[in-house]
Amino acid sequence: MACTYNDLDDQMKIIMAPAYSMHPNQGYIVDWINTTGYYTFRTNMWNGYVNSGCNWWVNRISHFDAQILSGVNQNGNPLGPYQLQLLSAKAVFAQVMHNLCGCVVLNPGPIVAPPIVAPLPTNNTVSNVTPRVIPQVAKPIRLDTRDFSGGEDERY
Repeated sequence: MACTYNDLDDQMKIIMAPAYSMHPNQGYIVDWINTTGYYTFRTNMWNGYVNSGCNWWVNRISHFDAQILSGVNQNGNPLGPYQLQLLSAKAVFAQVMHNLCGCVVLNPGPIVAPPIVAPLPTNNTVSNVTPRVIPQVAKPIRLDTRDFSGGEDERY
């Protein structure tokens, strides 16, 4: 095991806490860190990795991406902005942990960007209209670093 429980805890605070702090009823990161949800998620993530190894992170990435792409929650309701942000943070967290734990790159696939929820018209009076969800996938970028050199004598 190349990663530790402390690595996992640190990454949760870096990646997950900002997403949790956007909860409509919980505006402070410190509040989330002191909740049962934080401890439960952390324990479940660590135990999953300890018991299943690197496959755990690949499984979590696929699981969270599938939830995002479905566009609906477990009750069949459209995902709201908070739920999309949280699921995206979970997918990024799993990808980071996959790397930190020294897992062999098995090409777990791209992290899926949250779908764009098309806004409803402002004059809409129908209460049961479901917003249209458009999934997006993050695409790799290429960075040309040749222009970054400061001259022949400079070393980076």
